[in-house]
Amino acid sequence: MQHNRIAMFSIIVAAILGVVTFLVVRSVNSPLAEGNNPPAVHSSNHDLYNPARAALINARGQLAESFSQEEDIVEQLQRAHRELDASLTLLARAQEIDPTMKAPIDALRAKLSALENDPSVARMDTETLRSNYVRLLDEFEALIEHY
Repeated sequence: MQHNRIAMFSIIVAAILGVVTFLVVRSVNSPLAEGNNPPAVHSSNHDLYNPARAALINARGQLAESFSQEEDIVEQLQRAHRELDASLTLLARAQEIDPTMKAPIDALRAKLSALENDPSVARMDTETLRSNYVRLLDEFEALIEHY
């Protein structure tokens, strides 16, 4: 009985090994299926030290970095516009609360709207932009001092 079990086990193992061997040999030697392209062959003859290649690699890296910075700038501009919109909303609320301050609040709101909608703001140098914001903040301070 023990002998029959060992023989049966050996036959099963041999059959499994035969099937696995057949599948491995078939997959190695089989032609490409229709519609499949052969894998791309990359030449290993690249001149890794060629100055033109190095310049292209560096240019690609700079482009990737500039794209990342452009994304950051766009995100910051969007955040700045949201903050300006919030400021305009709060000014409108202040005007509703105290209608006697309508004229100065309207003037400040017009300057904020101009700052938000002016395409030249994006081209302003840092100092000009800073002076515009400081002037607006001073105008806010003057309105606040009224109370």
